[in-house]
Amino acid sequence: MKAKIDKNSYISSEVNGWTVLYHKVVHPKNAHKEPVVILVGFGDRYFDHSEEVRRLSENYPVYLVHLPGLGESQEVGAELTYPAYAIMLSTFLESIGVSECSLIAHTHTAHIAASFTGQFVTKVSKVILVAPVIKMRESVKFVMKKNIQSLEQGDLKSYAARQAIHFIPTFSESYSLKKKEIVKDYYLSLLKTREIHLNQLKAHFDRLENATNEMKHFNGIRDCATVVISGERDLMTTPEESFDFAKSCSESTFVLVDETDHSLALEKGNLLARIYKRVFENKSLKRMRGLKVLESSFLDRKYIRVTSRYTINEGGTVKLNDGRVLPVTFENISGFGCMFKVQDDFLGEEATFKNNTEKAMLDFCGLAVDVEVLQSYRDKEFRGVFSFSSFEEHEKLHSYLANIT
Repeated sequence: MKAKIDKNSYISSEVNGWTVLYHKVVHPKNAHKEPVVILVGFGDRYFDHSEEVRRLSENYPVYLVHLPGLGESQEVGAELTYPAYAIMLSTFLESIGVSECSLIAHTHTAHIAASFTGQFVTKVSKVILVAPVIKMRESVKFVMKKNIQSLEQGDLKSYAARQAIHFIPTFSESYSLKKKEIVKDYYLSLLKTREIHLNQLKAHFDRLENATNEMKHFNGIRDCATVVISGERDLMTTPEESFDFAKSCSESTFVLVDETDHSLALEKGNLLARIYKRVFENKSLKRMRGLKVLESSFLDRKYIRVTSRYTINEGGTVKLNDGRVLPVTFENISGFGCMFKVQDDFLGEEATFKNNTEKAMLDFCGLAVDVEVLQSYRDKEFRGVFSFSSFEEHEKLHSYLANIT
């Protein structure tokens, strides 16, 4: 019998004044086995993990856990730190009779898994981290700040477009019709964002920012078998960043999944479930198709920033805050952003860019896309992140990129 997750089938558990929501799928034939606990990340929906749960529950008891402020939780959880989440998770598992488990953590819940393992290593036998968000790069931090700003202004279309497109960048070689449907579905669901989501996002951002600032004190996961899984073309947490985190763990395996972005559970949930099952059965992953197991002490350069940037050398303009319009040359472009250079003699010392305050306009080939100027690389060369006000704007850019490829 196939397991199904019903959005109305939450079980609610009170833990130290907080409410933990969870789905439980346990078949009698597997009830005696060690359970698998899946931590649901910020903004995830109940069906984002349906394929993982369906496949895993064929062999194991499965608990899909929404901690306060995460997943489908109705609480903000601003006071909760990652170590506090770990203590809450331990108390919750005790309350439902789980003394030891295998733990799967998606994106930023890797911090909760690391803290849980550090504090309660006897309660977890294996840890699998999927697209772990350990720290925020400046570009990711910038996008999250823009998301908060859009929600504060009530601009759901801009927020939904930016979040969906950066979550699954549709310009990469891994893009497909299935991904287009996933992105569109995700975009439409974000248009229904609840008011509480803004406060949850702020709390989520603050936790990640604090964790990023404290990375020098972070020693990875110790004394526990750990598998780190990254999408080959993930922009939110690049393969290089995930690999570095895997190296910081004492007993780790690093897996790179072919032609996937940050949304591994949505893109290749079936493959993920098969990886999990082999890990739990102590079987090798090396002969599996669709992935690479990388065991060396360094990451081959070909796996670093594998997302394509296309050389274009097209003319456009940059509009400064003071109203002046400067001619520029766009040197390369991706679905996330672009590099451009101000043409000689047009950018004096008095007209330098101020990070996150200027907008460029992509006005070639019939496109008109806003670019938030993020930072300067070299003299008169700048990097920008696209700022879409609607999903339709993004589709125009995607069509252009498809023509380039």
